[in-house]
Amino acid sequence: MPRIDLILSLIRAASQSDTNGVRAATEAMANEELQRGHDKAADRIRNALGSGASSSHLGKLSNSSDHIGKLFFEFPAKTGLAQLDLDERARSDLVAIVREQRSSEKLTAAGLTPRHKVLLSGPPGNGKTSVAEALAHDLAYPFNVVSYGALIGSLLGETNRRIESLFQHASSMPCVLFFDEFEAIGKERGDRQEAGEMKRALASLLTQIDALPSHVVVVAATNHPEMLDRAVWRRFELKLVLNPPNYSKVIGYLMQELQLRPELRLIQTLGQCFPNKSYAELKDFTLDVRRRAVLDEMNVHAALRQEITLRFPEIDWPFDDGSDQTSSTTRPAETRSAETRKAKGPQREQKVRKSGPAKKV
Repeated sequence: MPRIDLILSLIRAASQSDTNGVRAATEAMANEELQRGHDKAADRIRNALGSGASSSHLGKLSNSSDHIGKLFFEFPAKTGLAQLDLDERARSDLVAIVREQRSSEKLTAAGLTPRHKVLLSGPPGNGKTSVAEALAHDLAYPFNVVSYGALIGSLLGETNRRIESLFQHASSMPCVLFFDEFEAIGKERGDRQEAGEMKRALASLLTQIDALPSHVVVVAATNHPEMLDRAVWRRFELKLVLNPPNYSKVIGYLMQELQLRPELRLIQTLGQCFPNKSYAELKDFTLDVRRRAVLDEMNVHAALRQEITLRFPEIDWPFDDGSDQTSSTTRPAETRSAETRKAKGPQREQKVRKSGPAKKV
């Protein structure tokens, strides 16, 4: 049976003679039946929609599909929450969102709805986009990222119409709808420098967020929470702050990504190099180290030492961490044979000494 929020959306659209709304709600019902494996039920729903819609209206919808597609981009969601380095509170809250979405029918039967509006704030580079992607991954929902360039128009009322089109299309099926840099459209309306058109657009946006069905998980991210309109905050059921990693998290991340041995002097050196760095900066550094290791045919310790020496010449590198030992599988054969001859030289001298001086004949 379709979820009650979809049925209510269909009833509202029909009562207002909103043909687009009827189609969106009906498509959402059909998609939900498909996800449950009810192919025949999905076909019956779509056939009922097709028989009741006029060909001229369907033509208009197909002609506008290209424009709607430009309002957002769908990206593959490759990383789940389990792969993110989150504090326990944030992880617990996000896992609860996933659980509620998966158990939406159980909540609906009890007169409740799953939470589906998340606001993320914090300095750039600390996982806001990754969290939105991880929610889409764990829910197996499309990950749709809003394009402000296509959403914000120059003509009076154009932005409002595009916002309505965006949310109407997003409501047609379960998805994660991601607004990055939300302050671009959710800025405080008391700002005198803000144009009246953007203030009206924000009012329209908030209305659309309020009307979103619970199978659409909307995630908004901002680097400047102080710039958001006060009315934005109460629209979101879950508000999380993602801060930069502390000392222990920085060390743990580098150790894990580079598969380093947990030696005290190495840990102290890395701690000196990376204070107050974001996860994005740490990720870029680890990728640079791994690239150097592959291209220069050396182990990760040696590549790490070179990167640290180049970037932080004032830092003393611990020489007893094995960084000058390259992997025998990556060194050229000539180098390995030369090293073998050097190693055998002292052994021969040692044997001569043990045998004593040669006897005179």
